[in-house]
Amino acid sequence: MTFCSLLARQKVHPKVAQQLLGHSDVRLTMDIYTEVDDRQKIAAVQSLPTCRELVEQKFVSELKSA
Repeated sequence: MTFCSLLARQKVHPKVAQQLLGHSDVRLTMDIYTEVDDRQKIAAVQSLPTCRELVEQKFVSELKSA
């Protein structure tokens, strides 16, 4: 795990990581020095609303506008 990956896991903005590492381009910082593990991918997917939640939100908003 790299310093940059640790910053990413702490949700540090990529531009901040770029400056801390002294890179001239944020793409270098993100593409080469940042790693993503399976736990991060799972957490990202789990943070999305389910289809049921989306339908319920739509139904509630339609009820409110009726």
